[in-house]
Amino acid sequence: MKNNLFKQICSEDKLFHDEQENAYSYVKLDDYYEVMPIESKQYRYLIERRLYKANLSFSTNEIENIVTTARLKALHDKPERKLHIRVAEHKGDFYYDLGNGHVVKTTTNGWCIGQTSKVLFQHFKTQTLQTYPTRNGDINLLNKYMSNVLPSERLLLLVHIVIAFIPNIVHAPLLIQSEKGSGKSTLAKMMKQIIDPCVSLALILGKDPESLMLNLQGHYFANFDNVSKLSSDISDYFCAAITGVSMERRKRYTDNERVTTKIANSCISFNGIDFGALKEDLLDRSLLIKLERQNMKKLPDTEIWEQFTADLPFILGGIFDTIVEAKKLFNSSCPKSKFRLEDYNNWGYAIASVLGKGEQYITVLDDNHMSKHLTLINANALCQAIMEFMSDKPRWKGQPRALLTYLDQIAIDKRLGKNTQLWPKSAIELSFQLKKYKAILSETGIFVEWGNRTNKGSTIIISKQ
Repeated sequence: MKNNLFKQICSEDKLFHDEQENAYSYVKLDDYYEVMPIESKQYRYLIERRLYKANLSFSTNEIENIVTTARLKALHDKPERKLHIRVAEHKGDFYYDLGNGHVVKTTTNGWCIGQTSKVLFQHFKTQTLQTYPTRNGDINLLNKYMSNVLPSERLLLLVHIVIAFIPNIVHAPLLIQSEKGSGKSTLAKMMKQIIDPCVSLALILGKDPESLMLNLQGHYFANFDNVSKLSSDISDYFCAAITGVSMERRKRYTDNERVTTKIANSCISFNGIDFGALKEDLLDRSLLIKLERQNMKKLPDTEIWEQFTADLPFILGGIFDTIVEAKKLFNSSCPKSKFRLEDYNNWGYAIASVLGKGEQYITVLDDNHMSKHLTLINANALCQAIMEFMSDKPRWKGQPRALLTYLDQIAIDKRLGKNTQLWPKSAIELSFQLKKYKAILSETGIFVEWGNRTNKGSTIIISKQ
Protein backbone atom coordinates (compact mmCIF):
# COMPACT_ATOMS: atom_id res chain seq x y z
CA MET A 1 0.00 0.00 0.00
CA LYS A 2 2.84 2.35 0.95
CA ASN A 3 4.65 1.89 -2.39
CA ASN A 4 1.40 2.14 -4.36
CA LEU A 5 0.62 5.50 -2.75
CA PHE A 6 4.17 6.68 -3.39
CA LYS A 7 3.91 5.74 -7.10
CA GLN A 8 0.56 7.44 -7.39
CA ILE A 9 1.75 10.70 -5.82
CA CYS A 10 5.44 10.93 -6.80
CA SER A 11 5.68 9.10 -10.15
CA GLU A 12 6.82 12.22 -12.05
CA ASP A 13 9.40 13.36 -9.49
CA LYS A 14 13.05 13.01 -10.47
CA LEU A 15 14.88 11.81 -7.37
CA PHE A 16 18.63 12.15 -6.77
CA HIS A 17 21.23 12.75 -4.05
CA ASP A 18 24.17 15.15 -3.83
CA GLU A 19 27.80 14.45 -2.96
CA GLN A 20 27.06 14.89 0.77
CA GLU A 21 24.33 12.20 0.43
CA ASN A 22 21.46 14.59 0.97
CA ALA A 23 18.26 13.42 -0.76
CA TYR A 24 16.42 15.69 -3.22
CA SER A 25 13.47 15.65 -5.57
CA TYR A 26 13.23 17.64 -8.81
CA VAL A 27 9.49 18.36 -8.82
CA LYS A 28 7.05 20.05 -11.18
CA LEU A 29 5.35 23.15 -9.81
CA ASP A 30 2.74 24.68 -12.12
CA ASP A 31 4.80 25.56 -15.24
CA TYR A 32 8.33 25.01 -13.94
CA TYR A 33 10.51 22.56 -12.00
CA GLU A 34 12.07 23.14 -8.58
CA VAL A 35 14.69 21.27 -6.52
CA MET A 36 13.41 20.38 -3.03
CA PRO A 37 15.20 18.64 -0.15
CA ILE A 38 13.12 15.52 0.47
CA GLU A 39 13.20 15.90 4.24
CA SER A 40 12.12 19.55 4.16
CA LYS A 41 8.79 20.99 5.28
CA GLN A 42 8.39 22.25 1.73
CA TYR A 43 8.41 18.72 0.28
CA ARG A 44 6.07 17.38 2.97
CA TYR A 45 3.66 20.21 2.22
CA LEU A 46 3.83 19.32 -1.50
CA ILE A 47 2.98 15.67 -0.75
CA GLU A 48 0.10 16.76 1.46
CA ARG A 49 -1.22 19.09 -1.25
CA ARG A 50 -1.05 16.35 -3.91
CA LEU A 51 -2.95 13.92 -1.69
CA TYR A 52 -5.60 16.56 -1.00
CA LYS A 53 -5.97 17.48 -4.70
CA ALA A 54 -6.31 13.79 -5.57
CA ASN A 55 -9.15 13.43 -3.00
CA LEU A 56 -7.19 10.73 -1.17
CA SER A 57 -7.56 10.20 2.54
CA PHE A 58 -4.25 10.26 4.37
CA SER A 59 -2.64 10.44 7.78
CA THR A 60 0.57 11.96 9.09
CA ASN A 61 2.14 8.50 9.13
CA GLU A 62 1.32 7.97 5.45
CA ILE A 63 2.99 11.26 4.54
CA GLU A 64 6.07 10.21 6.52
CA ASN A 65 6.07 6.84 4.75
CA ILE A 66 6.04 8.54 1.35
CA VAL A 67 8.88 10.86 2.39
CA THR A 68 10.89 7.92 3.74
CA THR A 69 10.39 5.94 0.51
CA ALA A 70 11.45 8.95 -1.57
CA ARG A 71 14.54 9.46 0.56
CA LEU A 72 15.63 5.84 0.36
CA LYS A 73 15.12 5.70 -3.41
CA ALA A 74 17.03 8.97 -3.87
CA LEU A 75 19.96 7.74 -1.78
CA HIS A 76 20.19 4.13 -2.97
CA ASP A 77 18.55 3.85 -6.39
CA LYS A 78 19.02 7.23 -8.02
CA PRO A 79 22.12 9.04 -9.34
CA GLU A 80 24.33 11.59 -7.62
CA ARG A 81 24.00 15.10 -9.05
CA LYS A 82 25.70 18.36 -8.27
CA LEU A 83 23.68 21.32 -7.03
CA HIS A 84 24.64 24.89 -7.89
CA ILE A 85 23.86 28.34 -6.53
CA ARG A 86 23.18 31.08 -9.13
CA VAL A 87 25.87 30.09 -11.68
CA ALA A 88 26.91 26.82 -13.31
CA GLU A 89 28.78 25.41 -16.30
CA HIS A 90 27.86 22.44 -18.47
CA LYS A 91 29.94 21.38 -21.48
CA GLY A 92 31.38 24.86 -21.83
CA ASP A 93 28.04 26.67 -21.64
CA PHE A 94 27.31 29.02 -18.74
CA TYR A 95 24.01 29.05 -16.84
CA TYR A 96 22.68 31.79 -14.58
CA ASP A 97 19.66 31.09 -12.35
CA LEU A 98 16.88 33.67 -12.59
CA GLY A 99 14.56 31.70 -10.28
CA ASN A 100 11.24 29.93 -10.90
CA GLY A 101 13.02 27.35 -13.04
CA HIS A 102 14.28 29.84 -15.63
CA VAL A 103 17.93 30.32 -16.49
CA VAL A 104 20.08 32.39 -18.83
CA LYS A 105 22.21 30.11 -21.00
CA THR A 106 25.29 31.78 -22.47
CA THR A 107 27.32 30.33 -25.36
CA THR A 108 29.69 31.83 -27.92
CA ASN A 109 26.66 32.17 -30.22
CA GLY A 110 24.61 34.30 -27.81
CA TRP A 111 22.38 33.99 -24.78
CA CYS A 112 18.80 32.86 -24.27
CA ILE A 113 16.29 32.40 -21.43
CA GLY A 114 14.63 29.05 -20.84
CA GLN A 115 14.38 25.98 -18.63
CA THR A 116 16.88 23.14 -18.35
CA SER A 117 17.50 19.97 -16.39
CA LYS A 118 21.16 19.79 -17.47
CA VAL A 119 22.14 21.77 -14.38
CA LEU A 120 20.22 21.92 -11.12
CA PHE A 121 20.11 24.96 -8.86
CA GLN A 122 19.54 24.95 -5.12
CA HIS A 123 17.32 27.67 -3.70
CA PHE A 124 17.07 29.22 -0.26
CA LYS A 125 14.22 31.15 1.34
CA THR A 126 16.32 34.31 1.43
CA GLN A 127 16.79 34.34 -2.37
CA THR A 128 14.52 36.40 -4.61
CA LEU A 129 13.79 36.26 -8.34
CA GLN A 130 16.16 38.06 -10.66
CA THR A 131 14.93 40.66 -13.16
CA TYR A 132 14.85 39.29 -16.70
CA PRO A 133 17.63 40.77 -18.85
CA THR A 134 16.78 42.87 -21.90
CA ARG A 135 18.16 42.33 -25.38
CA ASN A 136 20.64 44.91 -26.65
CA GLY A 137 21.47 45.95 -23.10
CA ASP A 138 24.04 48.51 -22.05
CA ILE A 139 26.73 47.53 -19.56
CA ASN A 140 27.95 51.13 -19.43
CA LEU A 141 24.82 52.05 -17.45
CA LEU A 142 26.77 50.69 -14.49
CA ASN A 143 29.00 53.76 -14.63
CA LYS A 144 26.04 55.88 -13.55
CA TYR A 145 26.16 54.14 -10.16
CA MET A 146 29.96 54.20 -9.83
CA SER A 147 30.51 57.97 -9.88
CA ASN A 148 31.93 57.79 -6.35
CA VAL A 149 34.55 55.18 -7.35
CA LEU A 150 38.02 56.56 -8.08
CA PRO A 151 38.27 56.97 -11.90
CA SER A 152 41.33 54.70 -12.07
CA GLU A 153 39.37 51.85 -10.46
CA ARG A 154 36.00 52.02 -12.23
CA LEU A 155 37.18 49.62 -14.93
CA LEU A 156 38.31 47.13 -12.26
CA LEU A 157 34.92 47.23 -10.54
CA LEU A 158 32.92 46.96 -13.76
CA VAL A 159 34.96 43.94 -14.88
CA HIS A 160 34.74 42.43 -11.38
CA ILE A 161 30.92 42.51 -11.53
CA VAL A 162 30.93 40.69 -14.87
CA ILE A 163 33.45 38.10 -13.63
CA ALA A 164 30.99 37.24 -10.83
CA PHE A 165 28.80 35.62 -13.52
CA ILE A 166 31.64 33.25 -14.55
CA PRO A 167 31.33 29.83 -12.86
CA ASN A 168 34.03 27.48 -11.55
CA ILE A 169 36.78 30.03 -10.92
CA VAL A 170 38.20 31.59 -7.78
CA HIS A 171 36.66 35.07 -7.42
CA ALA A 172 38.67 37.83 -5.79
CA PRO A 173 37.13 39.21 -2.57
CA LEU A 174 36.15 42.86 -2.93
CA LEU A 175 37.26 45.40 -0.32
CA ILE A 176 35.42 48.73 -0.55
CA GLN A 177 37.35 51.46 1.26
CA SER A 178 35.78 54.84 1.83
CA GLU A 179 35.02 57.76 4.08
CA LYS A 180 31.70 58.17 5.79
CA GLY A 181 29.03 59.39 3.39
CA SER A 182 30.67 58.03 0.24
CA GLY A 183 27.83 55.64 -0.58
CA LYS A 184 29.72 52.39 0.00
CA SER A 185 26.72 50.50 1.40
CA THR A 186 24.45 51.54 -1.48
CA LEU A 187 27.04 50.52 -4.08
CA ALA A 188 27.56 47.12 -2.43
CA LYS A 189 23.80 46.49 -2.21
CA MET A 190 23.40 47.31 -5.90
CA MET A 191 26.10 44.80 -6.72
CA LYS A 192 24.25 42.22 -4.65
CA GLN A 193 21.02 42.95 -6.54
CA ILE A 194 22.81 42.58 -9.89
CA ILE A 195 24.64 39.35 -9.05
CA ASP A 196 22.59 37.49 -6.44
CA PRO A 197 19.32 39.17 -5.36
CA CYS A 198 18.08 38.24 -1.89
CA VAL A 199 15.63 39.49 0.71
CA SER A 200 18.55 41.06 2.57
CA LEU A 201 21.09 42.80 0.35
CA ALA A 202 23.66 43.06 3.17
CA LEU A 203 24.87 40.69 5.88
CA ILE A 204 26.24 41.31 9.36
CA LEU A 205 29.45 39.41 10.00
CA GLY A 206 29.08 36.82 12.76
CA LYS A 207 31.79 36.12 15.29
CA ASP A 208 32.06 32.35 14.89
CA PRO A 209 33.00 30.16 11.89
CA GLU A 210 29.71 28.21 11.89
CA SER A 211 27.50 31.29 11.45
CA LEU A 212 29.90 32.52 8.78
CA MET A 213 29.69 29.26 6.85
CA LEU A 214 25.89 29.20 7.04
CA ASN A 215 25.83 32.75 5.63
CA LEU A 216 28.16 31.80 2.80
CA GLN A 217 26.22 28.62 2.05
CA GLY A 218 22.98 30.53 1.44
CA HIS A 219 24.48 33.26 -0.76
CA TYR A 220 26.43 33.06 -4.00
CA PHE A 221 27.51 36.69 -3.49
CA ALA A 222 27.87 37.55 0.21
CA ASN A 223 27.95 41.28 0.96
CA PHE A 224 29.18 42.04 4.49
CA ASP A 225 28.36 45.59 5.51
CA ASN A 226 30.16 47.84 8.04
CA VAL A 227 32.82 45.32 9.07
CA SER A 228 35.15 46.82 11.67
CA LYS A 229 37.71 44.02 11.86
CA LEU A 230 38.38 40.38 11.05
CA SER A 231 39.95 37.94 13.47
CA SER A 232 42.79 35.74 12.27
CA ASP A 233 40.57 32.63 12.29
CA ILE A 234 37.74 34.31 10.37
CA SER A 235 40.25 35.59 7.77
CA ASP A 236 41.47 32.02 7.29
CA TYR A 237 37.88 30.78 6.81
CA PHE A 238 37.27 33.43 4.16
CA CYS A 239 40.44 32.39 2.31
CA ALA A 240 39.22 28.77 2.37
CA ALA A 241 35.70 29.73 1.24
CA ILE A 242 37.07 31.58 -1.78
CA THR A 243 38.70 28.43 -3.15
CA GLY A 244 36.11 25.98 -1.80
CA VAL A 245 35.79 24.34 1.61
CA SER A 246 33.71 21.83 3.53
CA MET A 247 32.98 22.22 7.25
CA GLU A 248 31.64 19.43 9.42
CA ARG A 249 29.38 20.23 12.37
CA ARG A 250 27.04 18.39 14.74
CA LYS A 251 23.48 18.05 13.53
CA ARG A 252 21.06 19.98 15.71
CA TYR A 253 19.26 18.00 18.43
CA THR A 254 21.63 15.01 18.09
CA ASP A 255 24.70 13.95 20.07
CA ASN A 256 26.93 12.38 17.43
CA GLU A 257 25.39 12.80 13.97
CA ARG A 258 27.45 15.11 11.75
CA VAL A 259 26.43 17.17 8.73
CA THR A 260 28.72 18.74 6.17
CA THR A 261 28.39 22.30 4.89
CA LYS A 262 30.15 22.84 1.56
CA ILE A 263 31.11 26.24 0.21
CA ALA A 264 32.41 26.50 -3.37
CA ASN A 265 34.02 29.55 -4.99
CA SER A 266 32.24 32.19 -2.94
CA CYS A 267 31.97 35.77 -4.15
CA ILE A 268 32.54 38.07 -1.17
CA SER A 269 32.42 41.82 -0.57
CA PHE A 270 33.40 43.81 2.53
CA ASN A 271 33.06 47.48 3.30
CA GLY A 272 33.91 49.59 6.34
CA ILE A 273 36.90 47.51 7.39
CA ASP A 274 40.35 48.68 8.54
CA PHE A 275 42.07 46.94 5.66
CA GLY A 276 45.49 47.38 7.19
CA ALA A 277 44.43 44.87 9.86
CA LEU A 278 43.63 42.13 7.34
CA LYS A 279 45.81 39.05 7.21
CA GLU A 280 48.18 39.22 4.26
CA ASP A 281 46.80 36.01 2.65
CA LEU A 282 43.30 37.47 2.37
CA LEU A 283 44.51 40.93 1.35
CA ASP A 284 46.79 39.47 -1.31
CA ARG A 285 43.82 37.75 -3.02
CA SER A 286 41.54 40.79 -2.79
CA LEU A 287 40.60 43.68 -5.01
CA LEU A 288 40.74 47.06 -3.23
CA ILE A 289 38.28 49.70 -4.45
CA LYS A 290 38.39 53.22 -3.00
CA LEU A 291 35.44 55.58 -2.99
CA GLU A 292 35.46 59.37 -2.92
CA ARG A 293 33.15 61.37 -0.70
CA GLN A 294 30.15 62.56 -2.70
CA ASN A 295 30.33 66.34 -2.85
CA MET A 296 27.36 66.92 -5.13
CA LYS A 297 23.82 67.02 -3.83
CA LYS A 298 22.74 63.47 -3.25
CA LEU A 299 19.46 62.20 -4.65
CA PRO A 300 17.01 60.58 -2.22
CA ASP A 301 17.61 56.84 -1.83
CA THR A 302 14.14 56.06 -3.16
CA GLU A 303 14.86 57.95 -6.40
CA ILE A 304 18.28 56.31 -6.82
CA TRP A 305 16.75 52.85 -6.41
CA GLU A 306 13.90 53.67 -8.81
CA GLN A 307 16.45 54.62 -11.49
CA PHE A 308 18.51 51.53 -10.74
CA THR A 309 15.49 49.22 -10.93
CA ALA A 310 14.59 50.69 -14.33
CA ASP A 311 18.17 50.26 -15.59
CA LEU A 312 18.74 46.76 -14.19
CA PRO A 313 17.27 44.76 -17.15
CA PHE A 314 19.54 46.67 -19.54
CA ILE A 315 22.57 46.26 -17.24
CA LEU A 316 21.99 42.51 -17.06
CA GLY A 317 21.50 42.30 -20.82
CA GLY A 318 24.78 44.18 -21.29
CA ILE A 319 26.56 41.79 -18.90
CA PHE A 320 25.41 38.69 -20.82
CA ASP A 321 26.27 40.36 -24.17
CA THR A 322 29.77 41.00 -22.80
CA ILE A 323 30.19 37.41 -21.58
CA VAL A 324 29.23 36.07 -25.04
CA GLU A 325 32.01 38.09 -26.65
CA ALA A 326 34.47 37.36 -23.83
CA LYS A 327 33.97 33.60 -24.34
CA LYS A 328 35.14 34.08 -27.93
CA LEU A 329 38.29 35.94 -26.81
CA PHE A 330 39.09 33.89 -23.72
CA ASN A 331 42.18 31.70 -23.62
CA SER A 332 44.27 30.30 -20.83
CA SER A 333 46.81 33.12 -20.84
CA CYS A 334 46.84 36.91 -20.81
CA PRO A 335 49.57 39.53 -20.30
CA LYS A 336 51.37 38.67 -17.06
CA SER A 337 49.96 40.33 -13.95
CA LYS A 338 51.22 40.51 -10.36
CA PHE A 339 47.76 39.56 -9.11
CA ARG A 340 47.81 35.92 -8.00
CA LEU A 341 44.41 34.66 -9.23
CA GLU A 342 45.21 33.38 -12.73
CA ASP A 343 41.72 32.43 -13.97
CA TYR A 344 40.33 35.69 -12.58
CA ASN A 345 43.03 37.59 -14.49
CA ASN A 346 42.38 35.72 -17.73
CA TRP A 347 38.62 36.34 -17.66
CA GLY A 348 39.17 39.93 -16.57
CA TYR A 349 41.46 40.55 -19.53
CA ALA A 350 38.97 38.97 -21.96
CA ILE A 351 36.07 41.01 -20.57
CA ALA A 352 38.08 44.25 -20.59
CA SER A 353 39.18 43.48 -24.15
CA VAL A 354 35.52 43.31 -25.20
CA LEU A 355 35.25 46.84 -23.79
CA GLY A 356 38.37 47.86 -25.73
CA LYS A 357 40.47 48.23 -22.57
CA GLY A 358 42.40 44.97 -22.21
CA GLU A 359 45.91 46.42 -21.75
CA GLN A 360 44.60 49.20 -19.50
CA TYR A 361 42.95 46.57 -17.31
CA ILE A 362 46.23 44.75 -16.61
CA THR A 363 47.94 48.05 -15.77
CA VAL A 364 45.29 49.16 -13.26
CA LEU A 365 45.09 45.63 -11.82
CA ASP A 366 48.84 45.72 -11.09
CA ASP A 367 48.54 49.24 -9.65
CA ASN A 368 45.75 48.00 -7.40
CA HIS A 369 47.90 45.07 -6.28
CA MET A 370 50.71 47.44 -5.29
CA SER A 371 48.28 49.75 -3.51
CA LYS A 372 47.09 46.83 -1.34
CA HIS A 373 50.62 46.03 -0.26
CA LEU A 374 51.37 49.65 0.56
CA THR A 375 48.17 49.69 2.63
CA LEU A 376 49.37 46.67 4.60
CA ILE A 377 52.92 47.99 4.98
CA ASN A 378 51.72 51.38 6.19
CA ALA A 379 49.65 49.65 8.85
CA ASN A 380 52.43 47.26 9.92
CA ALA A 381 55.00 48.60 12.37
CA LEU A 382 57.62 45.93 11.59
CA CYS A 383 57.49 46.51 7.82
CA GLN A 384 57.80 50.28 8.38
CA ALA A 385 60.78 49.74 10.67
CA ILE A 386 62.51 47.50 8.09
CA MET A 387 61.99 50.13 5.38
CA GLU A 388 63.37 52.85 7.66
CA PHE A 389 66.32 50.63 8.60
CA MET A 390 67.21 50.07 4.92
CA SER A 391 66.61 53.68 3.84
CA ASP A 392 70.32 54.57 3.93
CA LYS A 393 71.95 51.27 3.00
CA PRO A 394 71.88 48.91 0.00
CA ARG A 395 72.56 45.74 2.00
CA TRP A 396 72.75 44.45 5.58
CA LYS A 397 73.90 41.09 6.94
CA GLY A 398 73.81 39.97 10.56
CA GLN A 399 72.16 37.98 13.32
CA PRO A 400 68.43 38.23 14.15
CA ARG A 401 69.17 39.43 17.68
CA ALA A 402 71.26 42.35 16.40
CA LEU A 403 68.59 43.26 13.83
CA LEU A 404 65.87 43.23 16.49
CA THR A 405 67.93 45.66 18.60
CA TYR A 406 68.16 48.10 15.67
CA LEU A 407 64.45 47.75 14.88
CA ASP A 408 63.44 48.21 18.53
CA GLN A 409 65.23 51.56 18.59
CA ILE A 410 63.67 52.67 15.29
CA ALA A 411 60.21 51.75 16.60
CA ILE A 412 60.83 53.87 19.72
CA ASP A 413 62.23 56.83 17.76
CA LYS A 414 59.47 56.77 15.12
CA ARG A 415 56.68 55.80 17.55
CA LEU A 416 55.72 52.78 15.50
CA GLY A 417 54.10 50.77 18.29
CA LYS A 418 56.85 48.64 19.75
CA ASN A 419 54.70 47.74 22.75
CA THR A 420 51.83 46.27 20.72
CA GLN A 421 51.15 42.52 20.67
CA LEU A 422 52.18 42.32 17.01
CA TRP A 423 55.73 43.55 17.59
CA PRO A 424 58.30 40.68 17.78
CA LYS A 425 59.58 40.11 21.33
CA SER A 426 62.44 37.76 20.46
CA ALA A 427 64.91 36.97 17.67
CA ILE A 428 63.00 33.77 16.86
CA GLU A 429 59.72 35.68 16.55
CA LEU A 430 61.44 38.29 14.36
CA SER A 431 62.64 35.59 11.95
CA PHE A 432 59.14 34.09 11.83
CA GLN A 433 57.53 37.45 11.00
CA LEU A 434 60.17 38.29 8.37
CA LYS A 435 59.36 35.04 6.57
CA LYS A 436 55.68 35.97 6.83
CA TYR A 437 56.17 39.43 5.28
CA LYS A 438 59.00 38.52 2.90
CA ALA A 439 56.79 38.53 -0.22
CA ILE A 440 55.14 41.84 0.70
CA LEU A 441 58.47 43.56 1.37
CA SER A 442 59.78 42.33 -1.97
CA GLU A 443 57.02 44.33 -3.70
CA THR A 444 58.71 47.49 -2.35
CA GLY A 445 62.16 46.42 -3.52
CA ILE A 446 63.39 45.05 -0.18
CA PHE A 447 64.51 41.40 -0.25
CA VAL A 448 65.02 39.21 2.82
CA GLU A 449 67.11 36.03 2.69
CA TRP A 450 68.71 33.67 5.18
CA GLY A 451 72.39 32.70 5.06
CA ASN A 452 74.26 29.78 6.58
CA ARG A 453 73.35 28.70 10.08
CA THR A 454 75.92 29.42 12.83
CA ASN A 455 76.06 28.68 16.55
CA LYS A 456 74.23 32.01 17.01
CA GLY A 457 71.48 31.11 14.55
CA SER A 458 70.83 31.69 10.86
CA THR A 459 72.23 34.89 9.34
CA ILE A 460 69.69 37.34 7.90
CA ILE A 461 70.56 39.14 4.66
CA ILE A 462 68.50 42.19 3.64
CA SER A 463 69.14 43.86 0.30
CA LYS A 464 67.51 46.73 -1.53
CA GLN A 465 66.97 46.89 -5.26
